Amino acid sequence: MRFIPWGDLESWDHLSTTLSTWEPSLRVLRGESWERLYDPDGTLYAICVLGNATVSSHKRDQSIGPGDVVVVPPGIGFEVEPAARFLGIVSLGPIPYHFRERFYQLWGFEHFPASAGLGRDQAYHRVAVQVIDLDRPPELVLKTGPWEVDLLVALEAPVTFRSLSGSETLREGGECVVCVAPATPYWLNARDHAGPGRSSPRVVRVSLWPNFEQETRLARQFSQEDQPPSPEAAIPSRPNP
Repeated sequence: MRFIPWGDLESWDHLSTTLSTWEPSLRVLRGESWERLYDPDGTLYAICVLGNATVSSHKRDQSIGPGDVVVVPPGIGFEVEPAARFLGIVSLGPIPYHFRERFYQLWGFEHFPASAGLGRDQAYHRVAVQVIDLDRPPELVLKTGPWEVDLLVALEAPVTFRSLSGSETLREGGECVVCVAPATPYWLNARDHAGPGRSSPRVVRVSLWPNFEQETRLARQFSQEDQPPSPEAAIPSRPNP
C-alpha cells in the first residue's frame, strides 16, 4: 500500500516511477487544474475527481463531473471549461480498436459517466474504472487481482481505507490517492465519517494491469461475439446532442 497526498509532488514522482517500472507502457498523471485533455504519445484516461466542467470538440460538448471518465486518443486535444481536477492514466500501447478516423470525425473522445463506469469486460480499453457508493453498505471488502494494481480516490466525502499493513483517511476531492499492490485485500469504511449534512461517500477505483494480462483479455474478448464498447464506439450517423 502507498498513500500519496495530492499536493506531495515527490510522492507523485515516486508513484509514477514505481508504476512505470511495474508496467513500462503505463504512466500516472496528476491533473491539478487541467484546462485541456491531451497527451502526445498515448491514450489518455482522464478521471475527473473534483469539479464540474464541459469537454468540447469541434462537434460535441460533453458535461462531466466527479467520477466521469474521458478517453482521449493520442495527439488530439480537447478543451475543458472550467478547469477541473483529474487523475490521468496514459497507455503507451496499442490504441482502442474503434479509435479510427470516422470516430474522430463524429465524436473525438469517448465518455463514460460515473453511473456506468468503464467496465473490466471492455477489454479494448487499458484500465477499468468503478465508482463505489458507500452509502449502502457503509463498509466494503475488496481485493486486487493477482496481476492488478488499484488506485483509490474519494470524491464528495472522506472514507477510511484499511489494509493488513495499516489504515488511512481518503480526503474528499481527490486530496489523496491510495495505491494498492496486487493480490491485496482491503476495506473501505464510511461509518467513521457519517453525519448530518454530509454528502454520500463515493470512491473511484481505478484498476491497472500489465501488458501480458491485457493480451489475455483481448484474446478472450475477440473470441466472443463482438459488441460495441460504448455509444460512441458504435459510430451512429450523428453524435448525441
